[in-house]
Amino acid sequence: RSINHPAASQHRISANQLSPFDNGDPMMKRLTKTCLAALLCSTALNHALPNVATAQQQSSSNESRINLRDFVQMDDLPVNPLPGESESAGSGSRNIPSGPVLSRPGTESTRRSTALPQAVENTTTVAQPPSAIEGSRGEGSSVDAKTISAGDSYFDEEVYDGEGYEGIVEGEIYDVHTVIGLSALGFRRNYGEDRLLSNNFTDRGDTLTTSDSDHGQIGGFEAYINCRSSSGVGWEFRYFGFAPSENTATLGNDPTTVLVGLNDIAETPGGPSVADIFADGNFHSVTRDSSIYNFEFNFLRNHNNIGWFNGILGNTESIVGFRYFDFDESLQYASGSDSGTGPRSVSFNSAVENSLFGLQVGGRSEFNLFRKINGSVGLKVGGFYTRARSNRSITGRFADGRAFDPSIQNGTTSVNGFDFSSGENDISFLAELDLGLIYQLSQSSRLRFGYRRIGISGLAFASNNIPDDLANTAQLNETNDSQALRLRGIYFSYELAF
Repeated sequence: RSINHPAASQHRISANQLSPFDNGDPMMKRLTKTCLAALLCSTALNHALPNVATAQQQSSSNESRINLRDFVQMDDLPVNPLPGESESAGSGSRNIPSGPVLSRPGTESTRRSTALPQAVENTTTVAQPPSAIEGSRGEGSSVDAKTISAGDSYFDEEVYDGEGYEGIVEGEIYDVHTVIGLSALGFRRNYGEDRLLSNNFTDRGDTLTTSDSDHGQIGGFEAYINCRSSSGVGWEFRYFGFAPSENTATLGNDPTTVLVGLNDIAETPGGPSVADIFADGNFHSVTRDSSIYNFEFNFLRNHNNIGWFNGILGNTESIVGFRYFDFDESLQYASGSDSGTGPRSVSFNSAVENSLFGLQVGGRSEFNLFRKINGSVGLKVGGFYTRARSNRSITGRFADGRAFDPSIQNGTTSVNGFDFSSGENDISFLAELDLGLIYQLSQSSRLRFGYRRIGISGLAFASNNIPDDLANTAQLNETNDSQALRLRGIYFSYELAF
């Protein structure tokens, strides 16, 4: 006990002080040596114990300051599941989809996507998927000696700022460079003025009008390709067209024409007039033929991902570009006869061509609804220079096959043949609304189903360019381009990204 006293470690003992206990006794000599050894051990322990205590205190302090984020376990990185897989299917050695998880705020996938450590040593490689640095990170983080600011994304050893283009796949974002799509279209359109052409005097009182030859549902297809850089700037080419088959309606039982001016149109003065041929016909018919073509080249600018209502994720894209729209239509009103030596058939034709050139602006947005379903909305408007052309003509055949070539024979015109063309140049306006639902098949393919409506002003329709008096040359030399074309219908698309 006295040896362990601190004063003992400082007490110096000499050989002379030990001599009183010596007395030449061997036992006392051994006892004295034992005491000396104990004293030396006590001194050494007293010097060592403070260092041990200090080390223990430092170890305890360091343990309390350990930051678990400094430890990276590369075998347990967050993995985005492929479409159709559960969240637990994300581990393994398969290829990881290129994109961080972007789910609604507060979900488990959001917390997993933001679990990037504050700092990772330069010798550490962070594998896919890339991670978006949330705004709550403050000044930002560093990965592979690259500084990532709040809102940026780290992908393929490159840092993309928040302005980069990002597509949405069931709540995930990923870089999209090129998208191609092919659509089947089923639309309806309006047909302008419904003109009465013929009637008969049966008990049913049947009539033949221009609307009897309407196409109803018309089919077409659409193809498009768009390319974007990582900055969100890109371009798009789009085409769609409708070319329905001819639609014909007939009226029998000795019909009578109601068009005015046909009595003054004949091949020779005093010869059979066009009205006579229609009166001798066994049946009258009206046939409609039309075509619609659309070409677009647009510049695109994709903006940051935005939050829609209830935390739904989405992105927007602005559009500015050039558009060409072509609308052609013709109506053929004809009569045929099975007997007689004169002309057997005759037809009056009204045809129009509309060509539009101009600029358009607009935007569109996609937003996530469910795990594999997105919604989309788009709007485009534009002003166009329009060239409208119209043509009215009459042709026929005799019983022997010779062509019947009539002209106006009322003494007010010297025109040979009945073939009048005219045109108008004007300004038209176009608006297009697109609503759609998108089903994600995989990371690079999806299906789109939607509804589209297009309205165009300042066009010429075939039925509106049938003159009130077919023998009036002033009316025949005018083009009526005051109609508005309305297209509406559904489409079904397949899109592939690469």
